[in-house]
Amino acid sequence: MAVHPDNRAELHRNHRQRLKARFENEGLEHFEDHNVLELLLFYVIPRCDTNEIAHMLLQEFGSISNVFNAPVEALSGVPGIGREAAQFIKLIAAVSRRYAVDSEKVGKTIRCCEDAVKLLSPYFVGMKEEIFVCVMLDCGGHVIRKMVMSQGDGNSVRTDMDTIIKEAVFSKASNLVIAHSHPCGFAAPSQQDLDETEQLSRTLRALNINLCEHVIFAKNEYYLMSTYRFRDPKTLIFRQISN
Repeated sequence: MAVHPDNRAELHRNHRQRLKARFENEGLEHFEDHNVLELLLFYVIPRCDTNEIAHMLLQEFGSISNVFNAPVEALSGVPGIGREAAQFIKLIAAVSRRYAVDSEKVGKTIRCCEDAVKLLSPYFVGMKEEIFVCVMLDCGGHVIRKMVMSQGDGNSVRTDMDTIIKEAVFSKASNLVIAHSHPCGFAAPSQQDLDETEQLSRTLRALNINLCEHVIFAKNEYYLMSTYRFRDPKTLIFRQISN
């Protein structure tokens, strides 16, 4: 027997209320990926079965992280996902990244390579473009300032050394940590990465500023430039990268 449209609408409303209440009481820890997307889409698709759309998103992109990393144009191609819903999905991903970055507040202390990676990694989560980040530290390793120096594709991400030096001097930094990404490749440094790091280290040293670390992030890995110079990657990072 067919379900009356009014009853179907009531069931749909109740399902949404139950899922929202479950999230409020339990968080997302025990949610399946499709339930997470279904719940998210409640807030941008008010009168539709978002469970079915969530399944289609996962089928199309393979995982929930791939859904959030997909371009707006690709998301818009999934039935039931218009441009506004696609933009909303991308907004959630961007806000999550902003939250992770903001959680690592200025005043944190970096005393080893692992601290640097923890501080910097949120900047690179899900990023499809290359990005260059600089962290200024005082003599005790406390974060004075964090900056996204440049963002773009290929060589456009390169930040000229004069800008880095100017910002380091302006911040009265004693130590510096830099990082950039290889979103479409491996974390291993290119010859250009090595040469530029060496040159920047020498220039900063002349100004009594120590280049502590250069981290290269790729999709599922990172490379500590200090390991190219030092045999012990767990050495405290307040040493010169170049000899």
